[in-house]
Amino acid sequence: MKTQWQDTPPDSEGLWWLYGDPQFGSMGGHYTGSILFEPELHVITVQKISNGLMAHARGQFINLRPFDKRRQLEGYIGKWARVNMPELPTL
Repeated sequence: MKTQWQDTPPDSEGLWWLYGDPQFGSMGGHYTGSILFEPELHVITVQKISNGLMAHARGQFINLRPFDKRRQLEGYIGKWARVNMPELPTL
């Protein structure tokens, strides 16, 4: 099954891949170009909360808005895809 990658962040709960950086802009060098973008594959858990969606990975909350260099706002940079979970066996 071919993975369908998208530019927009998740719009529903579940497990998602992010190929990129979930917290780009957290360092000042991201805005000046002295710290370059190095994509990595991340597994992001997205959950519903009372006012929308919450995302987290590796024990940290992830912002579901894109990085904005002009406004100097931290955010994700990269592409998203839903994780296709296998059917789990009965134990």
